[in-house]
Amino acid sequence: AAGALLICPELNEPFRPGQDFGDCVLVLPGAGHLPVKLAIRWAMWPKVGVEFTKISKQARQQINQFLNSAAKLTLNQSVIVR
Repeated sequence: AAGALLICPELNEPFRPGQDFGDCVLVLPGAGHLPVKLAIRWAMWPKVGVEFTKISKQARQQINQFLNSAAKLTLNQSVIVR
């Protein structure tokens, strides 16, 4: 199952594990707006662990591309040239 860790300090309402969050939009730089359905898996303010309960194949591919790009950027920034 795919999911994400969200940091939501502005949300003060309690989340319950298993709570269905319904239709949402995941916004990733360079990937656009990706429709997903979420369920809460755990919550410890301000962090919330969510699972994508419904995600299209295209959205999954766009998320993978975003994460691969972010990983490459991180690796490039950690190289020290002498």
